[in-house]
Amino acid sequence: MAVRNTFLELEEEAFCGRPRAASAPPAVRAAHGKDHENASASASTADEVCSVCTTSSEELLPDSAEAPSASAHAAAHAAAPMPLIQPRFNVYEGFRLVALAACSALSGYGMAELHQSRFGFQVVLKLPCHLKHLKDVALGMAKQSVLKAAQRSSGTYVVGYCHEPFMKMPLGFSALLCLAEPNGACWDLLRWGSCDFGDSCRWAHPTLRATLNVMTVEDSPK
Repeated sequence: MAVRNTFLELEEEAFCGRPRAASAPPAVRAAHGKDHENASASASTADEVCSVCTTSSEELLPDSAEAPSASAHAAAHAAAPMPLIQPRFNVYEGFRLVALAACSALSGYGMAELHQSRFGFQVVLKLPCHLKHLKDVALGMAKQSVLKAAQRSSGTYVVGYCHEPFMKMPLGFSALLCLAEPNGACWDLLRWGSCDFGDSCRWAHPTLRATLNVMTVEDSPK
């Protein structure tokens, strides 16, 4: 019986990474597209967690070692100083300034009031009867003021500001405000109002949000 050497040729499978949403506006990606793609691939490898690695801390200890007691954990936790975390942005003030811009724009057409609601802010314009034909003009001015105020702010965005930032309502319109960190935000969501990746997106979706409702009511003379 003769035994011959056998060589196996293995073809390396090409890595097919999961597509990801944009981490920067398209204008930035166009200038740095290749470098950004390489950086995203390396960053995603570090961020992913292996779902198979479920080994507990007890299994990693040798047979002769004992797991630390609960009191030891508590003592170590008490000894470690708690870091003082200061918010980078004043969330409430940022949202309020955008809402105030809408209120100021409407004040030229009648009495405009700004109220804080459960989910954000509400601007109400009491439009006189002889000016009710200017309702759409007034609301258009308010929309422009909201977008300009968000553009001047530090981290406050109107979700979908490049597509359809305002939702039409019976008495006016509604907008979703959010606070986002530009370097790690999902710009697909911020600019266009939607993200194809949902919860699997590696970029941050805003969690600090507020609803802005702008409406007009007829100011009946008393």
